[in-house]
Amino acid sequence: MLDNFLMISSTISAPIETVWRLWTEPQHMMQWYRSSNGWYTTHVENELTEQGHFKSRMQREGSPTYVEYLGTYQEVSPLEHLRYQLEDGRLVEVMFIPLRHRTKVIEIFEDDQVNDPDAQRASWQSILDRFTTYVEAGNYTLVDQLNP
Repeated sequence: MLDNFLMISSTISAPIETVWRLWTEPQHMMQWYRSSNGWYTTHVENELTEQGHFKSRMQREGSPTYVEYLGTYQEVSPLEHLRYQLEDGRLVEVMFIPLRHRTKVIEIFEDDQVNDPDAQRASWQSILDRFTTYVEAGNYTLVDQLNP
């Protein structure tokens, strides 16, 4: 692996079809996509096709402060992996590996060359951990019922 790439992972107690769906559907992304308490996701667009664009907005609770996450998919292989480029040019790959009744998610992302690599890894891992908790809690069926 190149020196300017970082990696995180999580093994999730759910089948790959569920993990893929909850990772890619906007109504679910809004439930788990944030790096820390005090932040929430206010908007998600996700055109899950090659050359498709995605956009999400995280906002600090009780504040006008927000962060937008924008990019373009370079490769979409359903139930296998996503490769995309962020608006700032950094590359990201997400792999979904089926295991017996579980799924391993591995994210490899380019170091932003500004922030401490350990801090970047911790922030991205925090988001992935929230995703893992969301999937394993099983409350996503309520979101499905509200957004058929």
